[in-house]
Amino acid sequence: MRWQVQRLLPASLVVIVQSLLINILLGTSVTQLYGVSPETFAPLQWWRYGLFTLIGAVGAIVVYAVLPRYSKKPVETFRLIALVVLLLSFVPNLLMLSNPEMPRAGVVGLMLMHVAPYALSVVVLPVWGSEPKEVSEEYGKKRRKKGKGDQLSMKKTASA
Repeated sequence: MRWQVQRLLPASLVVIVQSLLINILLGTSVTQLYGVSPETFAPLQWWRYGLFTLIGAVGAIVVYAVLPRYSKKPVETFRLIALVVLLLSFVPNLLMLSNPEMPRAGVVGLMLMHVAPYALSVVVLPVWGSEPKEVSEEYGKKRRKKGKGDQLSMKKTASA
């Protein structure tokens, strides 16, 4: 599987822009709905979470772009790496919860901000960032391994 720059670039922009917009909306919601002040809880300052959102999204894009060189199943490998990174990204937030002075809503809001870039990257990059034929071939191989592809083709031929 190989990536095409003309497909990966727009997909990357979608991941970056949408992640930033969603996290700005989440950050604003936490500050407005739960009264968590960015002045007293610095991680909710828009430029801070915006910077970390950008770093995370660009990191995901770079990993996605280089994986075909090192993996026979780059999409599956990317999704696994992304899940592990998501779970590891919760560790600092969970440690923050051990401090009783930390606003719970603010910390949970930060944790939710990790999910948007993860979800966008594991969905948008494989679907929009690679050649459609290769993604559908990989999906077809999975279906055949599970035995579902054969059943579907048998149903089509039986009804024809």
